[in-house]
Amino acid sequence: MSARPRNVLTVRAALLIATSLTLVMIGLIVAALTVVVAPSATTLRARASRTLTDFTVQAKLASALEGMIEEFRLLIEHPEEGVLTTGELNIRRLRVEALLRSKTMLQPDLDPATFSPSLGLAIEAADVSATHLGSAILGMVGALDVADTPAARRLLARADSLEDEHRRSIVRVTAEALSDLALAESRLERDAGLIGILFAVWLLTVVIAVPVLWWLLQRRLFTPIAALDESLTRIRAGDLNVELPVTRLDELGRLSTHFNNTTAVLRSQRAALGRAAAAAAVAESEQRYRDAFEHAAVGLAEIALDGTYVRINRAMSAILGREPAEIVGHRFTEFTHPEDASLDMLAWPRLLQGEPIVRIEKRYRRGDGSLASVHVTGALLTDSDGAPRQVITVVQDVTEQRRLEHELLQSMKMDAVGQLAGGVAHDFNNLLAGIIGYAELLEHDAGSSDEVREDAIAIRRTASRGADLARSLLTLARRNPHREEPFALDAMLRETVDLIRRTFDRRIEVHASVELHATIRGDRSLLSNALLNLALNARDAMPTGGTLHITAEESSPSTTFRVRHGVPGDGPMVCITVRDSGAGMPPDVLRRVFEPFFTTKETGKGTGLGLAMVYGTIKDHRGTIVLESAPDEGTTARVFLPCTMDGVAPSLSERTIIPAAPGVRVLVVDDEDLVRDVAVRMLHRLGYDVEAVEDGIRAIERLDRDDHGFTVVLLDGNMPRLNGIETARRVHARHPALALVYASGFFDPADQEDLPSLGFRERLVKPYTMEALSRAIALASGQRLTPT
Repeated sequence: MSARPRNVLTVRAALLIATSLTLVMIGLIVAALTVVVAPSATTLRARASRTLTDFTVQAKLASALEGMIEEFRLLIEHPEEGVLTTGELNIRRLRVEALLRSKTMLQPDLDPATFSPSLGLAIEAADVSATHLGSAILGMVGALDVADTPAARRLLARADSLEDEHRRSIVRVTAEALSDLALAESRLERDAGLIGILFAVWLLTVVIAVPVLWWLLQRRLFTPIAALDESLTRIRAGDLNVELPVTRLDELGRLSTHFNNTTAVLRSQRAALGRAAAAAAVAESEQRYRDAFEHAAVGLAEIALDGTYVRINRAMSAILGREPAEIVGHRFTEFTHPEDASLDMLAWPRLLQGEPIVRIEKRYRRGDGSLASVHVTGALLTDSDGAPRQVITVVQDVTEQRRLEHELLQSMKMDAVGQLAGGVAHDFNNLLAGIIGYAELLEHDAGSSDEVREDAIAIRRTASRGADLARSLLTLARRNPHREEPFALDAMLRETVDLIRRTFDRRIEVHASVELHATIRGDRSLLSNALLNLALNARDAMPTGGTLHITAEESSPSTTFRVRHGVPGDGPMVCITVRDSGAGMPPDVLRRVFEPFFTTKETGKGTGLGLAMVYGTIKDHRGTIVLESAPDEGTTARVFLPCTMDGVAPSLSERTIIPAAPGVRVLVVDDEDLVRDVAVRMLHRLGYDVEAVEDGIRAIERLDRDDHGFTVVLLDGNMPRLNGIETARRVHARHPALALVYASGFFDPADQEDLPSLGFRERLVKPYTMEALSRAIALASGQRLTPT
């Protein structure tokens, strides 16, 4: 049985008593400082300050009076050095009077805190002597004013004696002030000694009280708190079988009692709380799972062992494009694309047979008929006995990723075709350049008969169609050097629609609304062919007839649309719509329509290049095309092109031949003999003085020998040893004044922006006509052309 607790002085009361005693001692010291030392220090400071001020003023007054005495002494004893005028004497009189008035500053205020009585008497005596001295000086001023020199001498002698007396009075004032300060200092030392005694008593009390207080705190506070801390540590570790000893009925004794009662309650509740905590943990875990399941960023689905959906989350519902009620209770195979059903048949048995993780990629049919490409990861869940319970799948929508991959593959295909087409087109265009050139020479030869001219025109037109074919091949990879000229959109559309109406089956009704006054900058012929290709595809989709709508309207696509389709800038655009009522296309065909050589037509009825060339042409004109189609619902093609609403400025006719300006000399650089010979003969026919070399090295050597006679260099873009770009770079560095004309069958997009910086003033697309050649050389040489 534990001893009964004793009633003792509480820790709070003990600390309060010690604190009170300490505060009393501090109060006594502060009071002594305030009542005794502070007034003495204040008095000492005031007397020292007033003494310094009085001494300074007295010294200045004495110095000023002495100076005036010396000045008058000089005037009296040596009158030959000058006589003061009345005005100057009045000035000195006023100075003396001002000095006498300032002596009032020296009068004491008779405050005992500032002056002792003896100091006050000394100051009054100094004041009187200063007054007498001043009066003597004023008398000298008066005597000098009336020219009474003897009187002035007597007053000067009196002033000397008064000056000595005044100095003695100042010395007495100084002695009394110092004595007064010494007395004040002794009083301050006495008061400070009293404070020191009080502080020593307080310090001795603290030295004695601190160990006693520490012993009391150690016994009554620190030891019980340490025991409490140890007990709390045991409780934190889970041990509730702790009890604190209670020996005193002070604060800590009562705290220990409450602690013991609390541990007893905790012990009685631990079992019940353990059961409740276990139940709450299970409920919380289930809630966390439900929240994570529902709000996951990927699709989640719980599937029963028979393949039916038990539960899905929001993301899964969005992937399938259906409401949860349309999905739950249905087998997952109902939503799989039929072509991917075999993947489900292989993956599902693997899961049920215990394979930990199964991954497949397949397509779902969405509620709106579109397809969603997904990556599915499945896992089998078991119960506590290890028996299969259900399957959970994680479904990640990769539709956009597959679309981007498809676009990248499309771009790679276009680039590969472009590389192939570029090489073929260069050689093909060189051949066509010779054919067209010689045909034009025959056509313009004065000695040719009419029959020969007609044959030459036919040859030129046939070769030009071959050039159009080469340009169409280059359009596949946006390597076509198309013309950059403004043209009226409505006129081009009307011509295209008229051609469609004349050539299409009469069972196809053509409706057009193309009266939009917009200006497009680009190649009118290529864009017209692209729209005609879209119309031809629409015609082929309506073999038994139908309706074809062609419209043009101004459009303002959103920034998101521009970024997604790679449309630069934010300027106005025109939307040209070609809509048919034909058979339409399924999604898998729609995804591939722009691929080169992809076609759904029978062998011999299509090359698969039509829509690919349409795509290349539109992209080459900084535009985009959007197709919408579904089986039995027709197809709508929307072409977006940048435009302006300005009118088209007049220009020279393409069939205008521009003769040579006087003094223009041309150097032709081309490795193909045929092209070089045709170019030289055309330029001679136009009236130019011409020379020719076969490659870039020879051109540089020829220009280095003498470049003063040449005005323009016609430079082929693709030559052995040194290509056109590198040749131009060296020529421009050596001869910056020369105008360069770049001639090539295709242009690498990477070189387009560099042409002006290399000195090129014009581009010439092979095969070129005599009209195009005359225009390029004339513009490069600075000849001013007048539109017709």
